[in-house]
Amino acid sequence: MARNENQLKRNAKTITPQEQAVVRNLLTRVRKIAVNNTPHAVQRLEERGITVAQMQNVLDNANYNRVVEVSIVPRNNYVEPRMLITSDEVYGVGNGRYRVAVVVNCHNFKVVTTYKAFLRNNYKTIQNDNFNFANYFAK
Repeated sequence: MARNENQLKRNAKTITPQEQAVVRNLLTRVRKIAVNNTPHAVQRLEERGITVAQMQNVLDNANYNRVVEVSIVPRNNYVEPRMLITSDEVYGVGNGRYRVAVVVNCHNFKVVTTYKAFLRNNYKTIQNDNFNFANYFAK
């Protein structure tokens, strides 16, 4: 999958305490939502054989240790902050073991996309861009 060159990404293990506070606050809101999919997410569910129950499980049990990355995606007249959250539960067997990964829009809390995060992918290839995730939630 090619990287969107306009998207800014940061591994959640590299964010500042200020950004961590924002992410933890967002996670309390994520745990209270029901799955609300974008059309793209619905298409990905069908393609990848992931159930809505598995996605809801990711959202219900979302915690800071399951956040893999935070990102900002530019849209027409605004930016869309996102979080990539993985499931606690592992599915599959052998080399095909995976966690369900869910990308959530942090403004409207819709599921943007979902996929299988295979265990052999440790997210070592995330490029850490220089931006402050918390700035997109300043009041």
